[in-house]
Amino acid sequence: MANDNLEYIKEGLSTQEQILTQAIAGERFARKHKSKIIAIVVIGILAIIYFSVTHLIEQNNIKANNALFTKLLANPTDTALQNELEKANINLFALFALGQAKENNSTALIDRALNNIKDENLRQILLASKGENVALMGDYETLISGFKELKNAKFDAAKLEFSKIPENSSLKEISKNLEHYQGIKQ
Repeated sequence: MANDNLEYIKEGLSTQEQILTQAIAGERFARKHKSKIIAIVVIGILAIIYFSVTHLIEQNNIKANNALFTKLLANPTDTALQNELEKANINLFALFALGQAKENNSTALIDRALNNIKDENLRQILLASKGENVALMGDYETLISGFKELKNAKFDAAKLEFSKIPENSSLKEISKNLEHYQGIKQ
């Protein structure tokens, strides 16, 4: 029994020795890499602050642009509000211009939006609303035609339709994805 107690005490001391050894090794590691650990923590905190502030600014801009858009819808002839929205968010201004063109049969605001718009798809939509023949709408019709062929299980005809869409079209990726569809196998 005395031997069992002695073995138990040795195991306890061995375990405590291992814990103490690991604590000393951890302390040495922390002392050796103290500046790196502090730098990583500071960078992490700064990244969190940066992304939080960026998100907050983004949300405030969205709210301000939406409020401006709402004011402009209430008073569509206010040129100061039109100019402010055009500078703040050209995409919302383009939507406003589309609505006004439909109501007033005037494309003046669409022409203003076309001067500053960066999004090519939105540009194509604005041009189409003016009655101009644009590639996007033709590609869209081709895509729909190919999709109808897919629905009718005419896969070769659908592939032929999808191949008509040019490589530089923004709809080409969608057509490539649909081109490989062969129906649900059962």
